Amino acid sequence: VDWCTAEGAWHVLAPLPAGWEDGTLPFLSIASLKHGFAQLDALGGMQAVSSHVESLRSWTYQQLTALRHSNGAPLVQLFGRHAEGHAHQSCIFQFQVLCPRGTCVPPGVVEGAAAAAGLQLRTGCNCNPGVCLQNLGITPQEERDRAATKHRGQLLTVMRPVKGSPTSAAETAASDGSTNNTGLVPVQLPT
Repeated sequence: VDWCTAEGAWHVLAPLPAGWEDGTLPFLSIASLKHGFAQLDALGGMQAVSSHVESLRSWTYQQLTALRHSNGAPLVQLFGRHAEGHAHQSCIFQFQVLCPRGTCVPPGVVEGAAAAAGLQLRTGCNCNPGVCLQNLGITPQEERDRAATKHRGQLLTVMRPVKGSPTSAAETAASDGSTNNTGLVPVQLPT
């Protein structure tokens, strides 16, 4: 699938042959389930993993919201309902890194600086595209209009080329293997 929106179950399929492969279940991987369940048991079960991930989500939320530039301006704009707790928000953090004057640091710069610091994150709207685009102020109709041009590639870069306009967000998540030491890494970003 090259394009989709949650509203109206609208989508554009990828051209063949890639279109045939999209969504094909890895049925041979079913043999791995036994090992996955054994790992889950070794970690103390689903409740233990959930508690661990929630503690990381809560800690990371506190750390991200406390980040400030020297002028007191926030370093990140965090999207989602993290302040309301795990019942309202998963451990996926969607955010934009901001310059001291409040403009967005380009996603490629954020991704490059994070990689150089050993931090894994993605830029774009990968984990939940509908909510990500909504947070950036991009409407489903804008998505459909862009798809109608038969453009292939990064939607947001092409659709929002104006300097300073939000074109993407960074995303990172906590998992069973994460620790507070791997949650946040200081990253030097050009401003």
